[in-house]
Amino acid sequence: LRQVLTFQTSIGDLKALSGKSLMGFISLQSWSIRSTIHSNIYDFISTKITI
Repeated sequence: LRQVLTFQTSIGDLKALSGKSLMGFISLQSWSIRSTIHSNIYDFISTKITI
């Protein structure tokens, strides 16, 4: 549940957390990986629609 709530916070909150604790840093890394995967999926869908 804590991870879900962390993902729902803003990027600024995640960056603040990452500066304060290792858990915050891990949360920020997880969020970055997750957002990267989402971006790749959106890019793939956009490319497919364009083609």
